[in-house]
Amino acid sequence: MITGEASPYYVAHPLVPARAHSVVADAKLIVILRDPVERAFAHYRQAVRTGREPLPFDEALDAEAERIGPALDRVARGLQPRGALQSRSYIYRGLYDEQLRRWQQYYPADQMLVLAFDDLAERPDDFYVRVLRFLGLDVPAAMPEFAIHNRGEPGVMSAATRERLRTEFASSNERVLQMTGIDLRR
Repeated sequence: MITGEASPYYVAHPLVPARAHSVVADAKLIVILRDPVERAFAHYRQAVRTGREPLPFDEALDAEAERIGPALDRVARGLQPRGALQSRSYIYRGLYDEQLRRWQQYYPADQMLVLAFDDLAERPDDFYVRVLRFLGLDVPAAMPEFAIHNRGEPGVMSAATRERLRTEFASSNERVLQMTGIDLRR
């Protein structure tokens, strides 16, 4: 029997890799990385839609370190972080190199498949085949239809903010490229 669990927050949560390994050390992990600039803005728009974010995007980015600092301090003491780490971590959650390194401390490379979100969006059949092969499952003769779910409303990010975030993520994206071969630099 194969079963799965999915949450984008699991990858970013600093305590989850050790906890997951203590429960399912032989798990196969699939990590899908999205352009961190687009991910940050989509995360922000969702927080606004759900009433968790009152600030304009640039102000929310400026306030992030102060907002999530107490949660990171709790993590450093081995305690569960509070909601701000999940709901207001627009930059933090896009620093994928740090997140992947934490998971790699507990799971070897043959138990982790790291893929690019753009491949899912642009070539779902190929993406699906890679996942099936990684899981050791048979590839069907005919591919299923893939519906799009959770498509958010498009928003407009200023060019200055986009450039700010590209700069913010540049080093992390370079390390992700070296670690995985996935180029998130745009």
